[in-house]
Amino acid sequence: IIKGIETIAKRHIDRIVEAVEERHFHRMLLGSISSDMEYELERPEDSAVVKHKFFIKVLCKMLTHEKWSWFVYGLQRDINECVNNILLHCLHMYEEHVDPILMAHEQCERHLAIAFKQKTTITKVVMNTWSMMIEDYDENEPARTLQTKVSLDLFLPTMRRLGMLDILDRCWNYMGLWYDIISEMEDACGGHVKKILADRILQEKSKIWRAAYDSFSSREAKTDLMRKHLYRDREPWPQCFTYQPKCSAHECANVETAKSPHKIRCEKCWYFHCCSPACEKYANMFDMHHCDFTPKDKALSMKMQTEKYLALTPSKKQEKCCNFCLTKEDNLPSKKLLKCSGCKSSKSGPVFYCSTQCQKSDWHFGTHKVDCKNR
Repeated sequence: IIKGIETIAKRHIDRIVEAVEERHFHRMLLGSISSDMEYELERPEDSAVVKHKFFIKVLCKMLTHEKWSWFVYGLQRDINECVNNILLHCLHMYEEHVDPILMAHEQCERHLAIAFKQKTTITKVVMNTWSMMIEDYDENEPARTLQTKVSLDLFLPTMRRLGMLDILDRCWNYMGLWYDIISEMEDACGGHVKKILADRILQEKSKIWRAAYDSFSSREAKTDLMRKHLYRDREPWPQCFTYQPKCSAHECANVETAKSPHKIRCEKCWYFHCCSPACEKYANMFDMHHCDFTPKDKALSMKMQTEKYLALTPSKKQEKCCNFCLTKEDNLPSKKLLKCSGCKSSKSGPVFYCSTQCQKSDWHFGTHKVDCKNR
C-alpha cells in the first residue's frame, strides 16, 4: 500500500508540473481569456494538488489510527522513507523543469514566468507534504502533533536542500523561519537537532526572503488601494519603504551581496532591482515596480540603506598634505605640494612635502628613509 501511494503521488506531482506548463502555453496562444476559461485551465492542476494532499493524509492516518497501533513502529520507517522519496521527487522536478531556465544565460521572460509558476506550485506541494507529517489535522478536532516520531535524520537533509532553493515554504510564514520549522520537527519527534553551518545559512536566507515577501505584499496592497482611490492620506506600512536584498521579481530567490550586487537597479525609487534582464521584464510584465509609489524622502533613505548594505558609500577623498608637518595643499600659497622624486610610492601611497626642508627633516628624523622604496 505504501509503495503504491508513493508511486501514484509521484505521478500526480508530474501531472501538476505539466498542468502548469500546459495552462501557460494555452494562455500564450489564446492571449486574453475569460474567467471561465481560466478556471478550466486551472482545474487539472488544482485537482492534482487536492489528490496529493489526500495521499499524504492517508499516510498520516495509517500512523495514528487505533487499528494500526500494534504495527505502528514497523510502519514508521517505511512511511518516513515514502514521504522523503516524495519530497526528493519534488526536488528532482524542480531541478529538471525550473532550474535550467533560471540558470540559463539568455532567458525569455515568458519561459521564466512558466518556471516561476512551476516553482510556486512545487513549493505548495512540498509544504503540504512536510507540514502534514509534522501535524495531524482533523476537521472536528484541533490540530495535534503526531503520536509517532518523524525521522529527523531522514527528513532534515532533504528539507535543507529544499529550503536552500526557496521551495520549502512560499513566504516563510506558515511555521516561521527555518529555526522555527526545526523546533516544530523537534516537538514532533521528541529529539534534538544539532545545528550546523547549513542551518545558520538557511536561517539568514529565510529571514531575508520572508522580509522581502512581506514588503512586496504590503506595497501591492497599498498600490491597489491607490488605484481604487481608497488610499487617501493614510501612512503606508514601514516595510513598504525598506531596502530588500532579494531580487524584485517576487518568485526569484536571488539575493545580492557586496561581492555580487545586482546590475539592474532603479535609481529613482531605489527599491526595485533585478538579478537579470529577464527578471526585470518579468517584473514589469506583472507590474511589480511601483516606482511612483515611493516618495523622494523614502527613496533617499533606501538609497542610503542600499549603499550601506552593498558597501557602496564612497569614501571621502583624502586631502593631500605634507608628510612631515601635515600642511594641507590648499593652505599653501602655490596650492601645490612637491612629490618625492626618489620614490614613486610608500606603503600608504605617494609621498608629498611642502618644502625641501620638510623633506630633509623627514629623511633624517622621520620614517621616510625606511619607507622609501627606491632611495
